[in-house]
Amino acid sequence: MNIKFTALFAGLFLMGILQCAAQDTSHATVITGKVNIYWSNTLKLSSGPVTLTDAWIDRLNPGDSIIKLDDDGSFVINLSLQKPDFYRLSHESNEVELFLSPTDSIHIDFTAETMVTGSSAAVNQHLKILRGIINTNRKYINSINFFNQSPDEVDTVLDSLQSAYLKVHQKFKETHPVDGAFEQKVLNDITYRNKLYKLVHPPIYKQKTGKRLPVPETYYQDVAQGHFDNPERLKSLDYILFLEEYVIGQSTGEYQFDVYWEAPIERIHPKYDAIQKLNAHQEIKDYLFHQHLNKSIDNYGVGYLADLMPRFWEDCKNPEMLQQVEDRFQAGVERRKASSEIRIYKRIGNVELEAHIFYPEDFRPGDSRPAYLFFHGGGWAIGIPEWGYKNCERYSAKGMVAISFEYRLIDIHKSNILDCIRDAKSAILWTRKEAESLGIDPNKLVAAGFSAGGHLAAGTAIFDDFEEKDTSGLSSKPNAIVVHSASYNTTKSEWFSKKSNGNPESISTFHQLDKGLAPGIFFHGTDDHLAPISEFTEFRDKMDSLGNSYEYKIFENVGHFFNNQAAKQEVREMTDAFLLKLGYLQP
Repeated sequence: MNIKFTALFAGLFLMGILQCAAQDTSHATVITGKVNIYWSNTLKLSSGPVTLTDAWIDRLNPGDSIIKLDDDGSFVINLSLQKPDFYRLSHESNEVELFLSPTDSIHIDFTAETMVTGSSAAVNQHLKILRGIINTNRKYINSINFFNQSPDEVDTVLDSLQSAYLKVHQKFKETHPVDGAFEQKVLNDITYRNKLYKLVHPPIYKQKTGKRLPVPETYYQDVAQGHFDNPERLKSLDYILFLEEYVIGQSTGEYQFDVYWEAPIERIHPKYDAIQKLNAHQEIKDYLFHQHLNKSIDNYGVGYLADLMPRFWEDCKNPEMLQQVEDRFQAGVERRKASSEIRIYKRIGNVELEAHIFYPEDFRPGDSRPAYLFFHGGGWAIGIPEWGYKNCERYSAKGMVAISFEYRLIDIHKSNILDCIRDAKSAILWTRKEAESLGIDPNKLVAAGFSAGGHLAAGTAIFDDFEEKDTSGLSSKPNAIVVHSASYNTTKSEWFSKKSNGNPESISTFHQLDKGLAPGIFFHGTDDHLAPISEFTEFRDKMDSLGNSYEYKIFENVGHFFNNQAAKQEVREMTDAFLLKLGYLQP
């Protein structure tokens, strides 16, 4: 089904709130600014509901506009506002929350400590201070065994934190006029952050103490009662966190803080049902439907969503959100057609794992090409082969046969990291077995991957275990590896122990590393908080002590997802040079 915009709606969309500089700006709200160091030449201006977009997903949502930087990094934005409202302006990893009124004039310097000056500087600085207090509260709660306490003790802590927050706000109001919308946002932020803690307190208490709290059966409904009627609350991040947690809890019976980052596959339909049954304002339900479908498409692909789409078309009343999800779904369907061929490389019970194959344009039967074998990231929990398409398209265009592999995932297949490694090893072995039919040189296989996929790519070359039963005598180790933002020492987190059947050392590339490793190239950022740089330097030092041949590059001030275009380009160039040196690419 395709949702068609009416001419009127399309016209309203094109007009929007963002006005071009050529228009009359005598009554406009003007935002000027400067980005001194940058790799991306665009900013994103967001209005309306806060979205919980995964860090690796670059997606525009309704209410988003793209602003292009001038050659010197400066920008000018003219907004036609009818009333004060909230906006978010983001550039790369920096984001500033703004409260703007008609005819405001402000200037933003995107630096390490983003600065706002101009007519609304005071109120926006105050907003920043209040957000800092909420973040400090979170750190405080994590430091005091908050979740081990009784409900009365929890209420006392939260009341104290809220009182201190409101005291700062009251002092500001003594010298500055405060708009009603701003006041409501300030109250929503602290109210719903505290309600979030109330939601997750009973299950975390049980987890930490082994005891069940004596809370009323209606506890969760009582916490949330009367808080789904005002869509203006969707402009508060804390309300969004509370709302997401409540819906997930209603769909699963579990309330656990930050669970929305995972959203296991079996929760797709129950969560949709919970949204549908929610007694809430239609705009709030539309927001939840939109977020849920978008994240599910991004994380799990279109195959799991086909039967939900007709329900979504009936239940969501927002034409723009309908159209966006429909477009994204259809794009996912079409995207799978980009590969030259999709084969099943492994069957485990009723699970079939796919190999998405990309052939060079000049490929001919009987060829024997080097192969680029890619494993996607996603924390071993989510992800789809389509995430590797850009890499595969790049190297198939350079003459290699490129394959993006599916593997069992924690959230989808209820597997563990041991299974992920087994599947990656099987993928290498399958490629060798099918080398002739694939037109691949079995002695020129490069395994590549990002994040969890980087761990798997390295693991295929390092691990001697995890071999599936096979009598071919062929090796499941690649001839070269390309590793990006991987975890190396999996013994430093209890999570890895849980996801490796209590044996994190068995999945640690650092602990299993030995001499004679296939040639490899490794990339890492100093600001990687998911896979700390210390893990890589520890791995690098062991590589040196063993005399293994490898190349690497550490990028300063770059995080896990490399949201830095210059760094991304250098990774591509260095990888090309590495493969060229090995004879996998032609000069």
